[in-house]
Amino acid sequence: MVEFAIAAAVFISMLLGIIEFGYAQWARNSISSGAREGARFAIVRGSASGRVTDSAGVANYVKSKTVLDASIVVITTWSPDKSPGSLVTVRVKHASPRIGPFLQARTDSASSTMIVVY
Repeated sequence: MVEFAIAAAVFISMLLGIIEFGYAQWARNSISSGAREGARFAIVRGSASGRVTDSAGVANYVKSKTVLDASIVVITTWSPDKSPGSLVTVRVKHASPRIGPFLQARTDSASSTMIVVY
């Protein structure tokens, strides 16, 4: 029984660590995917597209595509404007809570820059 208690403690600690690190990586991947999807949404909705979007439209689109909670922050900038050939940058931030004993609470962020097509 003593050997089982020691082995079980080690096994459960490893299992919790794997789950926690897996969740952290999944959250980072979701943030990166949100930034890419937001930039793709913005590049086809420039001033020549006939359906121009703004920062709020990009934020709503990214929030609708993510499975994370609605606390993500989406910041969209166009340089110099929304005309074809301009750059659009979408930054996404998410405050990840502490879910286990191994990783502290942190803020994950990602950005994606693309060229406006329409």
